[in-house]
Amino acid sequence: MKVLFIIPPHPSRHTSVKDGMPLGVLYLASMIRDHEIRIIDAFSHPDSDFQNKIEDFQPDIVSISIPFKLVEKSAVKISEVIRRISGAQIIIGGIHATLAYDRIKKTISHDYFIPGEGEFAFEKLIDYLSGKSGDFPEGVLKNSDEQPVLAQKTLDINKLPFPARDLLENRDSYTERILASRGCGFRCGFCSSRSFWGDYRSREPDKIIDEIEQIYEERGTVPISFADDSFTYSRDLVANLCDRLIEREIESGGFGFSSHPLRLDEELLEKMWTAGFNSFFLGLESGSLEILNKIGKRYNYKKIEHLVKFAINLGFDIHASFMIGLPGESKKDIESTLTMAQNLPLNSIGFHIFYPFEGSPIRDNPEKYGIKIMERNEHDGDIDGEAIIHNGELTPNEILDYYYRARALMKRKHKA
Repeated sequence: MKVLFIIPPHPSRHTSVKDGMPLGVLYLASMIRDHEIRIIDAFSHPDSDFQNKIEDFQPDIVSISIPFKLVEKSAVKISEVIRRISGAQIIIGGIHATLAYDRIKKTISHDYFIPGEGEFAFEKLIDYLSGKSGDFPEGVLKNSDEQPVLAQKTLDINKLPFPARDLLENRDSYTERILASRGCGFRCGFCSSRSFWGDYRSREPDKIIDEIEQIYEERGTVPISFADDSFTYSRDLVANLCDRLIEREIESGGFGFSSHPLRLDEELLEKMWTAGFNSFFLGLESGSLEILNKIGKRYNYKKIEHLVKFAINLGFDIHASFMIGLPGESKKDIESTLTMAQNLPLNSIGFHIFYPFEGSPIRDNPEKYGIKIMERNEHDGDIDGEAIIHNGELTPNEILDYYYRARALMKRKHKA
């Protein structure tokens, strides 16, 4: 069978980006290698001419990945194009598709929906559709099904094959990404990751290193970014991984990662630097302790300031992000955030507008957090251009004004 994967485009992106290697789709593709596969990543490459590619390939199956709310509107248009020019059956899935399926099932034309971690269910569905198996797979919903999306069982990620990176067009245009874990042990109020991935689960260190070596064999010693929500959640995993990298004398092209502020210390940073890690990202969110406590993201500013300086001295590049308009955030709180962002010796900073994504505790219980959601339509939710809540202290316009002020600060700091 001919199977086409599509990641819809970002609505306001007009140039290609290198940091969005679509691991989710590449894992799915790795499960069905005996079929003819094409991948269109219009999210990272918005110049992708998906209509001509669909007509040229004539797929039997089109799988549309909907990882973010930002691409929902694009996914609607793509499904309409497929129905118009192709007889292919449509499968949808992804983080946002799962968490917002009650609405999405009415707006995006499809034949099948796979909620949650879909690798094994996807493989079985393709077997069923190709006639290899006569049993309709468990965990897949037909478009006519009315039952709600049930809580999904987490899978053993050590049983997954490596992502099918070799099937990705223009692979050299991407920064390589790899997963060491799925899930999260934290319960931050603004985050929907746990609702989709469930509890934290890690891969075996040697499997991770084998995958790194495969990447190096195929592309040379290139930089690799760990795509985990919080790579350092398990200190033991990271320490063991570093020990094995050193023991196996893996020459690093530079490893990047994301970390919760509570999961770093001097000893671990030194070991990671020795093993070849050279950059990391911190989601700091706010400079107000009161707001951090409210959203469930607690850390000590003085400790973070010390660790950032320590890591910079080791040689790490450090990137961080903050949100504007968090629940209960006042003008004074935002001023604290701007001061913190200005004072920390970061290589780069980013600011985003707070948005309560589907599946997050704040979205599920806005009254508890004292916010009012003021969406105009189902496609609102651009964290880099729209403010759609009254956070209990600030109006959407006031939040937007502070966001643009924060972005101006960011630009000045990057030029410095």
